Amino acid sequence: MNIYASQSWVHQNPLQKKPEDLDHANAFTLPYLAKGWTLFKGKNSYTINTNYRIYANDFGPLTQGLMHNPVISALPTLYGDEFVKKGHLVKLLPSYQVETPGPIYGVYPSKQFMPRKTKELLNFLHDKFEQLP
Repeated sequence: MNIYASQSWVHQNPLQKKPEDLDHANAFTLPYLAKGWTLFKGKNSYTINTNYRIYANDFGPLTQGLMHNPVISALPTLYGDEFVKKGHLVKLLPSYQVETPGPIYGVYPSKQFMPRKTKELLNFLHDKFEQLP
């Protein structure tokens, strides 16, 4: 995960160079990241306390809100970078990673009767997450 900002936020704030520059910034976030974000660069960690305005359980609405408001947000890198390529968002502190909340689990019925779609989805997710640093 990385930190992203809307174009309007970037125009209102000078370019941020270190985690402390983002402390108490207005943010849209996920419920389990509402109190703050822990950033890592190598073996060093930094905690940013966010001033969250809205939180959501879905990255879609969160990202739409982010693009249209002067705020920052932590988004999955693969997802957020697509909006950076389109010019909708700006990646802040690209050399830092936001701590993820934990592992992802796929819950499904017994493998004996696993539908083909489920197996393909799990294989797709496995391959995508295996590519991450």
